[in-house]
Amino acid sequence: MPTYLLASADENTLISAIAKDWSGVLPFTILYNEKGEITYLRQGEVKHETLKSEIEKN
Repeated sequence: MPTYLLASADENTLISAIAKDWSGVLPFTILYNEKGEITYLRQGEVKHETLKSEIEKN
């Protein structure tokens, strides 16, 4: 899976462009469906079992 580095003079603009509910905290996990819609969003650590379950839902 690709990893991206976004750089801008205004970090808040980038943060809100990725997800309006994200405060910029890392780690940050976001899953999208095939339509580009957010299906899972989590700030902080994610348990492997939870992530696997969320991926299998879609």
